[in-house]
Amino acid sequence: MILHDVQDVLGVLPTGYGKCLIFQLIPDLVAFKRHKLRNGDVSDVEVRRDAVVIVICPLDSLMANHAESLIQKGIPSAVLRCGKFEFVEAEDNLSDSSDDGHEEYLGEHDRQLLTDCETVKQIRNGASRIVFAHPETL
Repeated sequence: MILHDVQDVLGVLPTGYGKCLIFQLIPDLVAFKRHKLRNGDVSDVEVRRDAVVIVICPLDSLMANHAESLIQKGIPSAVLRCGKFEFVEAEDNLSDSSDDGHEEYLGEHDRQLLTDCETVKQIRNGASRIVFAHPETL
């Protein structure tokens, strides 16, 4: 009923109860519901998929496996790691070379910040329908 009314959902289920299947289906179900509410007719469903599901997971390896699997199935997915993106306001200022042509050192931490900032930008632009994140990220 909650999904039918397009409300936020918090699902906590034990292993083997289909959490993966649920979060994979939610964007399509919500998009279908919105399309039906707006248009009343679902005979020619070319639905705009704008719903984003946030999956909270404490394990990097599990998030990476899920995201990779979904991408291979054609479901746009992203992984946010530990909220590092919050420290980057203007990623255009980060570069591998300075104005004088000499290469600047851009540490691994800075590269991760840039990557996470790009991930957030892609999520905001609707490039990902399922986002995996650590509890600390939110």
